Amino acid sequence: MKHAEAEAVTRLVIQILQERRESKGLSYRKLAQKTGISNRYLSMIEHGEYNPTLLQLLRIAAALSLKLGPVVSRAQKEWKEQRKRGD
Repeated sequence: MKHAEAEAVTRLVIQILQERRESKGLSYRKLAQKTGISNRYLSMIEHGEYNPTLLQLLRIAAALSLKLGPVVSRAQKEWKEQRKRGD
């Protein structure tokens, strides 16, 4: 996986996690309590201002009742579809 692809897939993973957070009606504050990651960093992650570690992504996914592996697989699939469409 090339660097640009990894960045794009990571961004899609974050987007999927953000959508899940919003669909569950969780604020940054509530998610921070569940993950041990400050609400400021959670906001920075979602806004692309901070590149999360694997551990942080695992904590966020777990707090949202998701497994990170399937989220990454979905993000990779979406990225490949976007490339085919020329997005």
